[in-house]
Amino acid sequence: MGKIYYGCDELARGWEHYFKQCNALEVDVESFDAPPKLATLNRWRVDSPRGFCFVLDVDREFTDALVALGDRGADKLNDRVRRGWETTMERAHALAAKAVMIKTPPEFTPGSVSRTLLEKVSQELVKDAKPAVLWESQGPWQIQDTRDFAQDIGLVYAHDPFIAYREEIPFTHGDACWVLTERAGLRRKFDQFDMETLIDWSDNYDRAFVLLRGRFKWEHAKELNVALEYAE
Repeated sequence: MGKIYYGCDELARGWEHYFKQCNALEVDVESFDAPPKLATLNRWRVDSPRGFCFVLDVDREFTDALVALGDRGADKLNDRVRRGWETTMERAHALAAKAVMIKTPPEFTPGSVSRTLLEKVSQELVKDAKPAVLWESQGPWQIQDTRDFAQDIGLVYAHDPFIAYREEIPFTHGDACWVLTERAGLRRKFDQFDMETLIDWSDNYDRAFVLLRGRFKWEHAKELNVALEYAE
C-alpha cells in the first residue's frame, strides 16, 4: 500500500482532535481573517505529529497573475507570477509542506496558451521545488488528457478517482492527488467499501494525497481512518 495522506481544508475542535482524525491538512493561508505569519506556520509544523502532511495552497498573487497572462495570450511568466511563487515557497518551507496546490479557476480554460504557461511554471519554478506540486483545475478540462499532460510536465493532477474509475481511466504511478466531495447519484456519502477501494487504488502509487471537502468531509475522514486501521 502506498502512503496515504488524507485531510480536510479546515480544523474542527482544535489541533489535538484533528490529529486523531487526519494525517494531513490543506491550508489556504489567505482564507484566514488574519493570514498566519511565517512564525505561526513554523509553530504549526513544530507542534504537528511526526510525518504529518501540510498541503499548502499557492499564494493568490501567483494564481491571479497566471490567469491574467492567459487572458492576454502571453507565453512567458512575469515578475508577479515569480513573486507569488516565492511567497508560496517561503510558506511551504515554514510548514515543511509535503505538497503545494495550484488551483486554476474556470476562466483558465484548456488550450495552447494555458498549457504553455503551465509548462513554463514547471520548467522555471517547479523543477526546484521540494514539495510535490499539485494542480486542480475548474472548467472543461478532461480528466485523462489533463492528468497525462500534468504528469508529463511534472505536476500531479487533482481529481475525483471515482469519476476517473467510472470513465475507465487507468491508474498510473508516482504520486496521486484525489479530491472527494460527494458521490454522484442518490447516495451522496462515500462509505467504508468506497474507502477500502480507495486504499486498493493507492497500491499503484508512492503517495496519494486525499483531500476531503464539502459537507460530509468529517464523516469521510472517519470512514477512511477506520479503513486504514483495518488495512494495516
